[in-house]
Amino acid sequence: MSGNGWRWERQLHGIIPPLISPLDVAGAPDAGAMAAVVDHVTGGGCTGLFMLGGCGEGAWLTSAQRGAVVRTAARAAADACRCWPG
Repeated sequence: MSGNGWRWERQLHGIIPPLISPLDVAGAPDAGAMAAVVDHVTGGGCTGLFMLGGCGEGAWLTSAQRGAVVRTAARAAADACRCWPG
């Protein structure tokens, strides 16, 4: 692509660390702990979040748990930047 169009070089840059997925005793995402992790890394200057990559837990969680982790992290990130639409 040329001009002002979408380009990988502009999208994939910065610091994007793999993050743990804090779960509660029932195996559901711990929203409070997730918000603390997201606030910590975004407050430190990270530009993205690599969910399900911190300890390899993505392979051990169910599909429902992985989806819940991603949704919870997205909400925490949106709350951190005050841009969540819902």
